[in-house]
Amino acid sequence: MGSHDEQDGAPGTVRDRLIGLGAGSIRKSYYPELRQRLEELDRMHGYLVSVLDAMPSAILGVDATLRVTRANRAAAALAGLSRGELEGRLLGDAFPALRAPLAGAALAVAQGRALERHAAEAEPETPGAAPGPRYYDIIVSPIEAGRSAVVRLDDVTDRVRLDRLIVQTEKMVSLGGLAAGMAHEINNPLGGILQGAQNIQRRLEPDRPENRQAAREAGCTVEAVRDYARRRGILRFLDGIRDSGSRAAAIVRHMLDFSRGGETRRAPYSLARVVDEALALASRDFGLDRQAGIRRPAVERRFAPDVPEVLMSRTEIEQVVFNLVKNAVEAMNEAGVPEPRLVFRTRVEGRFAVLEVADNGPGMDEETRRRVFDPFFTTKEVGQGTGLGLSVSYFIVTTNHGGEFVVDSQPGRGSRFIIRLPL
Repeated sequence: MGSHDEQDGAPGTVRDRLIGLGAGSIRKSYYPELRQRLEELDRMHGYLVSVLDAMPSAILGVDATLRVTRANRAAAALAGLSRGELEGRLLGDAFPALRAPLAGAALAVAQGRALERHAAEAEPETPGAAPGPRYYDIIVSPIEAGRSAVVRLDDVTDRVRLDRLIVQTEKMVSLGGLAAGMAHEINNPLGGILQGAQNIQRRLEPDRPENRQAAREAGCTVEAVRDYARRRGILRFLDGIRDSGSRAAAIVRHMLDFSRGGETRRAPYSLARVVDEALALASRDFGLDRQAGIRRPAVERRFAPDVPEVLMSRTEIEQVVFNLVKNAVEAMNEAGVPEPRLVFRTRVEGRFAVLEVADNGPGMDEETRRRVFDPFFTTKEVGQGTGLGLSVSYFIVTTNHGGEFVVDSQPGRGSRFIIRLPL
């Protein structure tokens, strides 16, 4: 009998220990104690779920095949799915834009080693998404080698853009001091060259009495001297000197824009009117209607009616739009776009008035897009571009007007420049 009691009690002792009771506990107390322990377990589970849901990072549990087993609220929101829809999916299917950055995650889980990707660029999203690429920090931490892991995803797009903005601003500040010194050093000899070429042309004008007098004293006529200069190409050379000098003077003016504090007068003005005036200026200056080989782009104006006037320097913002139109037309022409198109949009976003300038040109690769606002960066041939147009525009928008200037572009999908000016 004693051995029977001992055998009968053995299973009870094991059960007692499993729920933290003891060998001397009464069998009837199992159920209330067990219920209490289960309730504590539920509360702890709920607490851990609340902690994970309170975190801004997307946190997911995955198995060896990277199938999602658990997900917090931020992960479901990032995937655009409910938690039930997210759990059970493969990680790459739940986050298709992150397939490339997540490459190697399955191997890392199998080997039991951590995987980290910092500021990984997601693949382009669907049309209508926020402009520009998105960037994520990705951390895969194995729990059991070959069996499971925890994945953490953080959207660091704003941080990456801020870092690049700081770098860009530092470049502008550095260039400002350099530009001021170079511009003043170049201006003096450049002025002498332009003045000398202009004076030579004036001395060959037959309707000036002093020119006729000097020619008579030399035993010839002004017409004869001018005809000689024309036959020998001297007049054409003088025109070339003045054209080249004017281009150099324009570069100097652009450089000086970096060293000025943006103290131009500002007044409320309509973004729609700025666009119209910039288009008119581009048509006159570049001869889009007349220049051989340049196809006039179709222009679409999609102006929101609720956009108020913006406090701005009209001439500066007009210069920005002018530069964007010029670059777009030239890029579409070089790419041979059969039906070139420019689309202008305005709208209000919070405390900003937004102007978008989009084209259907060849677009830009990642390297070009990263450097498009860099001083002296250009994709044009030598002599056809200064590399300062967009740099000056960036400086005008961000420094002079306290706004934002970004670009969204993919090869073969055109470019879209977004200007945000504070209201």
